[in-house]
Amino acid sequence: METDKLSNDIREFLGKTSTKTFLVVARQFIDLLETENLDKETFYRKAHVTLIDLYSSGHKLEEIDLKYSNADSDFGESNREFFKSKNVGLISKLGEDCFYWEVFDPTYFETKEANSNLTITDKEPTQGWLV
Repeated sequence: METDKLSNDIREFLGKTSTKTFLVVARQFIDLLETENLDKETFYRKAHVTLIDLYSSGHKLEEIDLKYSNADSDFGESNREFFKSKNVGLISKLGEDCFYWEVFDPTYFETKEANSNLTITDKEPTQGWLV
């Protein structure tokens, strides 16, 4: 990567230990997704561990202001074409097994009464898509 074209704040962010750790784990996850000839049991076992590491390292990333792109940013058609060819290994053959259920925020608080007493409530599970 050409770091001389990056702004100082981006360069600083990329140099942080938390960012480097996240990028290593993200690469491991991508490598797992792109591994061919991997049986489902091995894939699930490795995916479980790698996703935990990915969530953990992502949670530890430091915040950076979003000032270089926004919802209207267009990163070009070439990126879309690049990503279309990925997922060619086992993950593209998972079928219904690529869906999973999770409770996104189990610590969600909801106001119980007008007096603002807070109680922990169960949130509805949401379906995720591994692909």
